Amino acid sequence: MALPSISSRPWRARAFHLTRDRRFLIKGVLIILGIFALLAAFVHVARTASAPPAMATAAEEDAQMFEEFHRLQLVADPQPDRFSTWIRQTAAILADTEPRHRPAFDPVALKLGEMELEPVVRKHASSADAFPLFSAYVRCLFATPDMDASAERELLIQAANQRPAVRHAGEFLGDFYYFAHQPAKAIPFYLQECQYVDARHPRRKALQLALQENDLEALHELASNPMVIAEANAAQLRELANQLNDQGLAFKATVVLELARWSKASAVSLALFAAAIWYLILVHSGRLDPHRWLRYLLPLFAGVMSVMLLHWLQISLEYAPVPNPEDNATKQMVHWVLYVGMPEEACKLLLFTLFLPVLTRARSARQAALTAGCVGLGFALNENIAYFTDHNAQVAMVRLLTANVIHFSLTGILGYHLFILVRSRFHHATNFLLAFLGVSTAHGLYNFAGSEIGMRWEINIAQIIIVALSARMYFQMLHDDNEPSASGSPISRTCVFWFGAALLVGVLMIPSVLHMQSLSGITETLAQAIALVPVALIYQHEFNEIRR
Repeated sequence: MALPSISSRPWRARAFHLTRDRRFLIKGVLIILGIFALLAAFVHVARTASAPPAMATAAEEDAQMFEEFHRLQLVADPQPDRFSTWIRQTAAILADTEPRHRPAFDPVALKLGEMELEPVVRKHASSADAFPLFSAYVRCLFATPDMDASAERELLIQAANQRPAVRHAGEFLGDFYYFAHQPAKAIPFYLQECQYVDARHPRRKALQLALQENDLEALHELASNPMVIAEANAAQLRELANQLNDQGLAFKATVVLELARWSKASAVSLALFAAAIWYLILVHSGRLDPHRWLRYLLPLFAGVMSVMLLHWLQISLEYAPVPNPEDNATKQMVHWVLYVGMPEEACKLLLFTLFLPVLTRARSARQAALTAGCVGLGFALNENIAYFTDHNAQVAMVRLLTANVIHFSLTGILGYHLFILVRSRFHHATNFLLAFLGVSTAHGLYNFAGSEIGMRWEINIAQIIIVALSARMYFQMLHDDNEPSASGSPISRTCVFWFGAALLVGVLMIPSVLHMQSLSGITETLAQAIALVPVALIYQHEFNEIRR
């Protein structure tokens, strides 16, 4: 361990000695965790004191129903789409309300409880001639099981079957069949409304029901409508691409999915903060070359893009990364390896190959391992954001502690062996294949241990073991003894790791407390952070900077 020269500035010498003092590091970690624990407790107390009393769901729905009705009474211009939306929402509320609590509906006077519907229907009907159609729609959706709405239903059918069909008739009849739990009958009537620019509801329901009923003819018609594609969400586009086996649509679904995930500000902020901490640790672990902080941003971005490649493959090849929970444990374990470990590592490795020409000229295995690690970190960054949107937020926050480590470690190991393979002109192919199989298996077992069946078997400690072993192998590659070491930094690598990890754990206490609405969020975060303890000790041992 090189000491700073006598001509060094005094603060550099002081920092050099302090950041290599075990007692100083332990005190620093405890102070960071203590400060953020107090901040998290303060945030919880302040939020609890200022939180308004929760309104019962049923009462809130009733209040919204009456408020919107009064707005419809006051608005000057006819708004048929807004009126029909209120009718659907009110019908859904009434369907979930016990009969004895439902407001009475008078189909003759068009009155629901104390609400006089007839003047509102006249105001918002698309035309004076459309009043019978709109009033029939109201009677069909608000009718109780003991009421006969056959005449109103026939009126809707006749209007929808006219050529050209009466505007809104297909939408109204489709809603009737939807609320009657006859989705197959609703689809063709929704479809005939899809041509109108303002018919967002029929397009949305037609796509939803066609996907649900596997109606390929309707799906082909919907896929040919640009308005349907523009309005569909990422999950619907993905399912549509799967059912139609449309590669172009699969790519569009991938892009829409990524944009939707990256639009979640809170999730992106937390994931970026965690990635920044680990990026600082990784880059500081390598050689202290000029411009090193910018050099590895491109591999980080490549890792982010590798998730898009993986999602496109999942949509195109129609395979589910998550196993069937009804399968036995062995089958689920194999599934995690073959459908999660191997594809993810292959996608990351493919993006890493873009940097091989530069790395082979540099002839640095350590730099190759660091570059591959940053690709893995970029993958983890994007995947963590996906977990915030697709899974429980608490699960996503736990991943910010361990998933980043497992991804940059496994990809770093694999990238290192690929670099050796290329440098040796493919004389070490066996070693590379064994490394790929080992890394993919470790990745799959890590996910299996954290799955539902792994939790049930209480083998989630295997995740800690896999993370620790993977990190140990990877950290050894970051200080290859065959390469010249860099001049000593005034701030030790171990200090950056310990303080960075403590800062990450401390910051995560705050959103955890907010999510759980309890101070147990602090203890939960600290319990999950135990997985980083062996990694931190391994890191300290490998770089051997701490004074004994």
